Amino acid sequence: MPYYVDSSRVFFIDIQQNKIVRLADGKRPRFISNATRIIYLAGANVCTIGIDSTNNSLIGTLPEANAYLELSSDRQLALTWTNLNNQSDIFKIDPSSGTIVNITNSTDRSEYNPYFYANNSRIIYTEAIYNNNSKTYNRLALSSIDLNGQNYQKVTADSVFYWFIGSTSNDTRLVVYSSQSNSDSSLTTIAILDAQNYSLIDTIKLRNIDLGGSLTVTNDMKLLFQTSNSNLFKLDLQTKLLEPIYSGYSSYLYKYSNKKDKAIVLSGHGFALIDLVTGTSKMYFSEQTNGDFSDFDFSLDDRFIVTVQRTSTMVF
Repeated sequence: MPYYVDSSRVFFIDIQQNKIVRLADGKRPRFISNATRIIYLAGANVCTIGIDSTNNSLIGTLPEANAYLELSSDRQLALTWTNLNNQSDIFKIDPSSGTIVNITNSTDRSEYNPYFYANNSRIIYTEAIYNNNSKTYNRLALSSIDLNGQNYQKVTADSVFYWFIGSTSNDTRLVVYSSQSNSDSSLTTIAILDAQNYSLIDTIKLRNIDLGGSLTVTNDMKLLFQTSNSNLFKLDLQTKLLEPIYSGYSSYLYKYSNKKDKAIVLSGHGFALIDLVTGTSKMYFSEQTNGDFSDFDFSLDDRFIVTVQRTSTMVF
């Protein structure tokens, strides 16, 4: 009986030189250090490889395969989460020393979706708190720890705001949200918090507007997001003014550049790199007929991109 075999291939793209290099089989590639190497996941293995496809190295192995990697702003450390003993823990990865450390290792809750903030000195994450020591949870919240898993702090109250969007570059503000929906309508509530004491500064309510794509907070307190109809929007978190950015592709956003002047959207089996200033775009892999792209990352100077092409091949 025929069956399908799935594969994921990591590609490196030099935007200026129009150069494309296939690097390895894996997922979630991210640039590290000076952008001459990337870190990626190959099943449960955490690996690094040069952008010229040389020096493929194994850092270590996670308890279970996952497709999540979050890098510090200086690209020196990485975070992931994975299941261990039927619950989720957060792991810190140091590519330079080749170490992987479980920094939560709790028994009564699960932690996932970690992000760096406070100049890469702390981690904010979503926490699922179990109900009466069972493996079903009834509360979600945002919490914070330092890089050693110590100095635990509750960021938001249970079941109020439990998804993190981002922080300003000077780490004075955190932007979080929660959403509710039924068959007739939806309500998304965005909250701006003081990053030092987590007090509530302001809230913005969006009715029947979905937050999608790669949610991004700019340095001047703008929230960039995409709606379900594929339009890109900018929400001023101070004036609460909502305005469209781009509507040229019937696809959805995956990644903004670090300078927020470019964006990647899927288009067919390839993807487009859009200049949000000029409105021009360039297609990559436009003739590709098998496989789709995801897991995009820009180098810090926005010169390079890494991405993953997923394919599914029938075997007889």
